[in-house]
Amino acid sequence: MIDNAVARDVGAVFEAPGFQSSAAFLMMHKASPVCMPLALSGIQSIQICVEDIDCDFFKSGDCGADTGDKAVFTVGCGDVREVPSQLVANYQSYKCQLAAGHIINAAVTVRIPTTPHVSDPSDDLRVRPRMQNTPSFAFE
Repeated sequence: MIDNAVARDVGAVFEAPGFQSSAAFLMMHKASPVCMPLALSGIQSIQICVEDIDCDFFKSGDCGADTGDKAVFTVGCGDVREVPSQLVANYQSYKCQLAAGHIINAAVTVRIPTTPHVSDPSDDLRVRPRMQNTPSFAFE
């Protein structure tokens, strides 16, 4: 687990339903939300393991900065065993932030409901996680 003065890992995303694939960890910059790259062929399940955190997912590689695109979906603390089929897609970036004060445009961004995060260690990141190539300069 990464949790230092600058960044912390807050969860993971998986390419298969039910957390049955390699995981890509989700990171949060503590000072302010930072757009992070995401390289998966499709997000099908998600675990957000830190309370009071929301993560937004974007199809663009820059969290919509250049295009003005809004997040396609957002997820708070808990488990999503299966992302709704209409939202399964290739997402190229994400941004995690404190849930307090996080506002989404409900007309364009879907909030996916979660179930309480599993406490069974055998169901938590079941397959050895695959670390993404996250640029170290993103947290400097």
